[in-house]
Amino acid sequence: MLFINRIRTAKQPFFYLFKSSLIPCSISSTKSRNDYKPIILQGSEGERILNKIKGISEDLNK
Repeated sequence: MLFINRIRTAKQPFFYLFKSSLIPCSISSTKSRNDYKPIILQGSEGERILNKIKGISEDLNK
């Protein structure tokens, strides 16, 4: 999972959240071993990962 958080700064110590996004990805491009080449997941596999993260996040906020 890649988390991108873009912020804009103003006078220190203030900052403003501009945009956040999550990009589902695998940690490797092969299933047999970690080749340290993550790939972005799309379609149903990407949705599965995003839904899993959403479920974990909801449980943490209880």
